[in-house]
Amino acid sequence: TKKAGIWGWTFPSNYQPVHQVLQNLQIAPYEKQDISILNLIIQQHLAEAIVIIIFIIAVAFLVVKLLSIRTKQKLETAVVEQVRNDLQSSQANLQALIESTDDVIVSFDREGKLLTFNNKFAEVVKKSSGLDIKPGMDLLKITPPDQKKFWESVYKRALNGKRFSEVMAYHKDSANPHYYHITFNPIIEDGKVVGFTEFSRDLSELKKTENELRKMYMAVEQGANAIIITDTEGKIEFVNPKFCELTGYSREEVIGKNPNILKSGNQDRNFYQNMWDTIKAGKNWHGELLNKKKNGEFYWEWATIAPIKNEDGEIINFIAINEDITKRKQAQQQLQEANQKLRELSANLEEKVDKAVAEIQEKEHMLIAQSRQAAMGEMIANIAHQWRQPLSAVAAIVQDIEDAYEFDELDTEYLENSVKKTMEQIQYMSQTIDDFRNFFNPNKSKQKFNIREKIEKILTFLNSSVKQYNIKIDLEIDENCTCHGYPNEFSQVVLNIL
Repeated sequence: TKKAGIWGWTFPSNYQPVHQVLQNLQIAPYEKQDISILNLIIQQHLAEAIVIIIFIIAVAFLVVKLLSIRTKQKLETAVVEQVRNDLQSSQANLQALIESTDDVIVSFDREGKLLTFNNKFAEVVKKSSGLDIKPGMDLLKITPPDQKKFWESVYKRALNGKRFSEVMAYHKDSANPHYYHITFNPIIEDGKVVGFTEFSRDLSELKKTENELRKMYMAVEQGANAIIITDTEGKIEFVNPKFCELTGYSREEVIGKNPNILKSGNQDRNFYQNMWDTIKAGKNWHGELLNKKKNGEFYWEWATIAPIKNEDGEIINFIAINEDITKRKQAQQQLQEANQKLRELSANLEEKVDKAVAEIQEKEHMLIAQSRQAAMGEMIANIAHQWRQPLSAVAAIVQDIEDAYEFDELDTEYLENSVKKTMEQIQYMSQTIDDFRNFFNPNKSKQKFNIREKIEKILTFLNSSVKQYNIKIDLEIDENCTCHGYPNEFSQVVLNIL
């Protein structure tokens, strides 16, 4: 050991066995001042002991290393097995997920040959072509000619390495078209596109629903009545163009607001409370409302308000369909005024009749004095006959007004025409009295008059009567045909004939 220069060596701390041996042998740096003969003997064999110890340590290190490697291999084997099991489980779960969807899922290689697919894809191919597919098949070869060009283009595009989507329509012109939303995803390995996957979803039912919703929306948008949809608190969520046209408000001005912006003050608080209690109870409400437009103008509407419920029967919205009945209300008002006028006219007519009868009676005395009693009786009969037709016409006009009101055909124009015709009949009756007065006027002179115009005037008096009995009158008279005589008497004669 002295020759090896062991004294004074510094051993690393991890050589603890060496330090322990040196300490036991009292070798530097652990020697004592008194060295026995035995120690000297041991010191003489120290080198061999150190070699043996180092050998033992090396063998132990190798054993530990081998055990570590074996343990690592077992661990790696267990990990690989676990990964394999997890992968198989994940693949099974993924396959179950793929098979559970109603979407078509399929993958292709670069040549367009089948790699994998789900049962839905197999069903679609079976239904369209009658083929049982399997991996490796080239579907482009069995694609219908009218679709082959489309699929060739999308397959080529799918190999460009970018994801994209297309909508494909099958039997678009048939009564039962089918629409598919198809998404293509590239399969990339080591930076190269080796194939692609295709995910197809049947949009046919969605398209049908979309078309139905579009029809309903267009019906609402183009409806003849104003439509309002609110939430359960009464805040406006939707109005159609007719509402804007009727009220003068734009959509932007009313969305989020309450319909009470249209209140005119004509209906009291109890009226609106009853309305809300009805619709919140899930029932429909109907009634007339006097509302106010944006410009301050008032208008009448017939409103129908109904709750909108979800699948659970909960009220989620309210919809109001409002019909503008302003003209109808005005027509009702005008009808009342017209009836009042007719009553006044009737009273005036009675007065005229009484006066005319008094005058006729006076004339009768003159006729008696002149020995014309027979002629006077005929005149009175003519008066009665002359008035019977106009009175019938007036009655028919009144009946037409009642029928028009009942069938909701009464408007301002109809009412004005009816009043005009009635006034013409009354004027004719009044004129008849004057005509019979003039009959006794010794200064009465003949006039030149147009025959067609006189007959046309008579026909207007008879219009209601002939219409009531479904009579058609054809008039064939030259427009320039004139006569020199007594126009009123001519009209009375023609009227008596008719």
